[in-house]
Amino acid sequence: MELDNFKLEVYTDNSAEHRQVIAALQREDVNKVYGDLSYFIMKTKRRGQANYRDEVFIPYYNDCPIGFAALYTSNERVFTTCGLLEEFKNQNLEALLLSEFSEKLFESYNFENLSLSVDPRNAAEIAMAQLAGFEQSGVTQYVLPNINRR
Repeated sequence: MELDNFKLEVYTDNSAEHRQVIAALQREDVNKVYGDLSYFIMKTKRRGQANYRDEVFIPYYNDCPIGFAALYTSNERVFTTCGLLEEFKNQNLEALLLSEFSEKLFESYNFENLSLSVDPRNAAEIAMAQLAGFEQSGVTQYVLPNINRR
């Protein structure tokens, strides 16, 4: 999947590079958000086999893998999420990725909106969500409406 500033590859266990990115993320603080990231990926890909939509991607920026991005459904809501390797944080790349990824998802699926779970104690997550255009709709939920939906 090509975005303006990123290229997203569908995550596959067959790629050593993809596995290395996930392993690096698991050593960092991403597990605080997702629990076992490998389990999250397996569960998301399994749902994707049933609904042809849920998927996990490895985003590349300047030909370098920088983390992961995902589209998943939970309780009839459509969520997007992403997590970056430590060396790519604090550069606004996460907000840019989330914004471009959301735009592509709206184009591809014509969702009414996308949801994002945010830790209300994490000011950086809140700022990232707002910078990407998401608006708070609950204590931990942010929503991005599809303004182009007809």
